[in-house]
Amino acid sequence: MREILFRGKRIDDYVNDKSIDYAEKGAREWAYGDIIHRRYYKNKDVVVIRTEDSGFDNYSDYEVDPSTIGQYTGLTANGKKIFEGDIVKVTGLYPDRDGEKRIWRRFRVGEVFYYHGAFYFDKWLLCKTSEKCLEIIGNIHDNPELLEDKP
Repeated sequence: MREILFRGKRIDDYVNDKSIDYAEKGAREWAYGDIIHRRYYKNKDVVVIRTEDSGFDNYSDYEVDPSTIGQYTGLTANGKKIFEGDIVKVTGLYPDRDGEKRIWRRFRVGEVFYYHGAFYFDKWLLCKTSEKCLEIIGNIHDNPELLEDKP
């Protein structure tokens, strides 16, 4: 059975890495866990990620920015879990067009997204066999510039 897991950027000012200046970098920690929609949490509608901190019945709820929520794809790249919103680089040969000319590219960069019951990057289906070729190079929330000059 596949693991169901979500992540989202916390909206509080907590930063685990004390060497990062939050105000300067705008960095916020990711929360990983189950997604819960709460109607009257702190007098507003919010989405929270519930994490299991250390064992049975020991949970923490973190309010997250709904626009940053992504689901775990069930795939890993070099031991790192791949989520919706990640930007991946896939090595291999891919057909493309440069004007009228058909060319082959050695790698492709794209955002991971969910569409009609499957996870894709760019316009390609993500599957177990592609794990060997994948490298996570960032995500759309922290590194949107990685998609600007994609091949």
